[in-house]
Amino acid sequence: MALVRVWVVMLAGMMSGVFCQAGYAASGGQITSGLPVPRYVSLKSDHVNVRSGPTKDNDITWIYTRAGLPVEITAEFENWRKVRDSEGAEGWVYHSLLSGRRTAVVTMKNKTDLAPIYERAETASTIAARLQAGVLVQVKKCNTGWCRVSGDAFDGWIQQERLWGVYAAEQLDWTAGPFAGGACRPPGATAFQSWPGSPWIRIAPASRSHLCHAGAIEPWHLARSGMTARLQSLLVQPAWDLARRSLRALLAALAF
Repeated sequence: MALVRVWVVMLAGMMSGVFCQAGYAASGGQITSGLPVPRYVSLKSDHVNVRSGPTKDNDITWIYTRAGLPVEITAEFENWRKVRDSEGAEGWVYHSLLSGRRTAVVTMKNKTDLAPIYERAETASTIAARLQAGVLVQVKKCNTGWCRVSGDAFDGWIQQERLWGVYAAEQLDWTAGPFAGGACRPPGATAFQSWPGSPWIRIAPASRSHLCHAGAIEPWHLARSGMTARLQSLLVQPAWDLARRSLRALLAALAF
């Protein structure tokens, strides 16, 4: 399945795009979210404008027309994210049009080959399905070189190297808790980091770090981190506040 992308040719405003890109370069390509760069995300909408620079004044170079496609964030500037897709195309997208939910596309060296989906994370198990290159999958879990994925009429395990949308040694688990974004129970966790207004917490064991959603962290993690009150303030938000944030995000998405 080829990426669904509509190219837009525009001449007006090209100079403003040059100026905005120069401003981005001068700023050093600042990271504004506090999250790792690069990182994989997915498209939230079936209409995502991709611009030549990180402002609304920059030209729309193409439009994605399928929600859920994976993209890699390679840079940040204020509320804008520079993304790259599986075909190597790059451009700037407004942050509210992206989702942290993980998806991937199947990749094969020979596009006519089929990728096997196994019932268990081992090649000796039964093959449940075979997928063509370019098929979009939902990523549920990745560990030790295998990812559990699902889609229309299939659910099983695929070798991690067959996916574009997860890193080679990345571990993640969307089944560990509400919107879990990483392996949320690593042994020997010693350090925790949070960002103002964000429910995402960095857990850093001695060997590697993970990103987890606060709702998926075990209570003993909260106690060890000394951040229990901080996390509770993130998790327990008035309903009106959540509604206000959602409405603001919707209006921003419609504007961009």
